[in-house]
Amino acid sequence: MGSRVVVMSGGTPGRLGDTFSSAVHDLGVDLTGQSLKYLEIYASLVRERASRYGLMSQKAVADIDRHFLDAIALCALFPRDKGQKLRAVDVGSGVGIPGVVAAIVCPHVDMTLMDASGRRVQFLEDVAEAIPDLTLEPVKIRAEIAGRGVFREAFDLAISRAVAPMSALAELCLPLVRVGGELLAQKTKRAEGEVEAATYAVTACGGRFLEPAYYRLVGMDFERMVVRVIKREATPSLYPRRDGVPQQRPLTPS
Repeated sequence: MGSRVVVMSGGTPGRLGDTFSSAVHDLGVDLTGQSLKYLEIYASLVRERASRYGLMSQKAVADIDRHFLDAIALCALFPRDKGQKLRAVDVGSGVGIPGVVAAIVCPHVDMTLMDASGRRVQFLEDVAEAIPDLTLEPVKIRAEIAGRGVFREAFDLAISRAVAPMSALAELCLPLVRVGGELLAQKTKRAEGEVEAATYAVTACGGRFLEPAYYRLVGMDFERMVVRVIKREATPSLYPRRDGVPQQRPLTPS
């Protein structure tokens, strides 16, 4: 059974406040005043533009503090080698959750924000321009193309949230990760069956499941799960398959 973390829900609507900071502390993550300032800037950009341009639902925007806490729960599991930079990729980044939040909260992370949508990548470029101290690299590319090209096995860590079923996610993400690196995928506990069914795909792409982590955000009636995969060997050149195939025909035993 993975570790369990219980945190409080966010603070005053429209502002990240003391309650939010307390919840972050409960996760075992240090949040500096500068980090909180950057989260405020990022939250403002999301509120001003994300729903207006159809990048995020109004309901999700209104609940942005809880989405931030969800991302920070993931950050608590990042590898931390003292003095070492971590090169990470957020696959299917959307508006940048969890990737931008991770770059703000974890200064040792150089974050590539990977998405196939030009509108979303433009928004991410605006975020990078608004917070120039962060190491953010928005890239408009499909994960299948990235995993067959210059980004193959280029990252220490891949992260993903609400992008694809685990079988497809393994094929999309593991080719991007170096041997010895990790994939962290956020799911709900309800997805345990989906994760179990992905064992073949994970193994085929060079990975092995580690013990998952579980946590709950107060106000949510379900438990969250972070699926953890370590890359044990190089991904065979067969993978990832061509665009769209990992989602349409997930890897299964023949």
